[in-house]
Amino acid sequence: VGYFCIFRSHQVAGASQFGFDKGLPIAKTAHVLLGYAILAWMLLQASQGWRKYSALSTGKVGFLVKHGFNGRGLLLLAAANMVIILSTFPFSQALFLALAAGVLGTTVVAVLLTAPKPVCGCGRSRGRGSGLSQRGW
Repeated sequence: VGYFCIFRSHQVAGASQFGFDKGLPIAKTAHVLLGYAILAWMLLQASQGWRKYSALSTGKVGFLVKHGFNGRGLLLLAAANMVIILSTFPFSQALFLALAAGVLGTTVVAVLLTAPKPVCGCGRSRGRGSGLSQRGW
């Protein structure tokens, strides 16, 4: 939804959709280009997630085993992109550092909480489950 609002705003203003307007700071152009890469990666993750869910529902195990790892990388990249755009706002250094720490800190917590649980030698995983929730994901 956010992307479509920004797209429309740029369309009405006659501005570049890719951040190549004259005089635009490099950080904003980097944010736009990285944002497009993130959107493409999100679409890939969504399609892979659907395929993985469908495969697990039919009993296939070990299908798209790197999907979760890729998702954590995507979260970190999106957080970095948020910090890049925050650097273009006229914030004090203290406010910028606080916001950046909040974005990166919450992202790192999300990445750590979604990390695979260690597996013990008894054939069962330790922790909260075996990797599949009660819903079968």
